[in-house]
Amino acid sequence: AVLAPSGHNSQPWEFKIHSNVLDIYSNQERSLEKSDPEHRQLMIAIGCMLGNIIIASESYGMKATLEIIENGSENIIAKVIFLDSNSKTFKKEELYSILKRITNRGKYDVLKTIPESFISKIKSLETDNIKINYFSEKESILKISEAIIDFQIKAMDSDIFRSELSKLLKNNWTNSKTGMIAGNFNIPAPITLFASKLIKNININKKTRSKDLDLIKNNTSGYFILSVKEESKINWINVGIVFEKIWLLATSENLSLAPNAAPIQFKEGRESIQKIINSNFIPSVIFRIGFSKSEFKKTPRLYTC
Repeated sequence: AVLAPSGHNSQPWEFKIHSNVLDIYSNQERSLEKSDPEHRQLMIAIGCMLGNIIIASESYGMKATLEIIENGSENIIAKVIFLDSNSKTFKKEELYSILKRITNRGKYDVLKTIPESFISKIKSLETDNIKINYFSEKESILKISEAIIDFQIKAMDSDIFRSELSKLLKNNWTNSKTGMIAGNFNIPAPITLFASKLIKNININKKTRSKDLDLIKNNTSGYFILSVKEESKINWINVGIVFEKIWLLATSENLSLAPNAAPIQFKEGRESIQKIINSNFIPSVIFRIGFSKSEFKKTPRLYTC
């Protein structure tokens, strides 16, 4: 469960176990109160984590029944009830993908196209409340890439956002169990030692816009965009479950992913993406996908209940 992705790798969850029931709580101290005031990314992250729990349970021949608590006290988000299943088949591929999954923000080999069979498999995960779009045309990749870069710059214009981010940006030799390794953002190793201080005081994205845009527009095989019919706690959690399922399927096929929440965090950003997908559904998750040319370090993890 704790190997799931979360905004800035903040890991904003806690667990309480009693009998065959697992209670899921949000940890407000590790949530991104400044950059995620609506708790959209928090709920999507918890959805990803719940996706891992469901897959791991099935892999060990158990059935996990999920109950989302809409108006719970004490920050309780959901309950998972574990029951024996008639199936005793060990589904090793999905379970191993949880262990292997990683964010890769590097260059992808654009000469290798995403298999149509994979795209069809992902599209089959659509529901009445969740729409999945895939874009691989150069014009669409450029528009989405520009939206990502421009809203990254807009986010980094905020002193409060930069301060929150700086606390979770770690050097390459960190012993911290939360946060992101600066080197995974293509920052040279020595500079990662003071990257946090730089980020806090300067909007460096303005200075690196051209370089950042070139990297993603020229080295991205495609973009997936996951959208919800309406914004709600349940829909955000469910889109997180679907997103994690997609990520694990991609990992099993040696595909790399890099999500970017910047356009999603602004109303005008969501509207700009809506125009690209030509839909009234509201974008919740955007990620690049492709076959990577390089390897990245795993982010650290807490192992607490």
